[in-house]
Amino acid sequence: MVQHPYDRRAIHFDAATALAEEGEADDASIRYLSAEAKDLGLPANNTRPGARAEIWVERLYSYELHWVAEGRAPREHTRDLSTLPGWERRLGEWARYQRRFDRELSKFQRLRLDRSPAFDWDPNEAAWDRALNAAIQIVVREQRLPYLNGNDRSEFVVARWLGRQLRLRKAGALSKRRETLFDALLSLARSAR
Repeated sequence: MVQHPYDRRAIHFDAATALAEEGEADDASIRYLSAEAKDLGLPANNTRPGARAEIWVERLYSYELHWVAEGRAPREHTRDLSTLPGWERRLGEWARYQRRFDRELSKFQRLRLDRSPAFDWDPNEAAWDRALNAAIQIVVREQRLPYLNGNDRSEFVVARWLGRQLRLRKAGALSKRRETLFDALLSLARSAR
C-alpha cells in the first residue's frame, strides 16, 4: 500500500466538522459529504449522493493523488503541449472550473477544497508564497540571500526568482502584499549577516 503524505480521512473529517459548525447544511453539501464518505468506506447517512457528487469526489481524489505522486498540482498548460498528458490537462481544467465557479459550489465542496493540500484558490499567489518560503529557509539556514549556485539546483531556482522579484520591486510592479513580504525577506537577510 502506498503511503501518502496526507491523510484523506482526516481532511474529510475536518471539512465535515467545519460544515457542522456552520449550522444546517444545504442538500448539495450533504450529497457531496455523503459521496466522499462512501468513497472512503465510512458509514454515511441515508442520503444518496448521486452521480455528479461521486464524480466530483473521484476527480478531487485524482487531483490529490497527482499532487502526491508528482509533488505538484496537475497542469493545464505547458510550453510543450506534447509533454502534457490529456488526463493531467483535464485535471488542471477541473481545478480551474472549481475556481471559476466557486459561488456555485456547495458549502462542503468549498470547505473540502480549502483543506486540500493540492488545491489552491489562487495558484499564482500560492506559487509565489512557496518561492518566498524557500528563500526564507535559505536565509535562515545559510545566513545569506540565495545566489546562482550551479552546484545546488534548488538554490539556483530560488535565486532566479529572487532576481525577478528585485527587478519587479525596483519597477514598482509588485503588489502591496508581495512588496511588504519581499521587503521583510530582505530585512531578514540584512539582519542575518
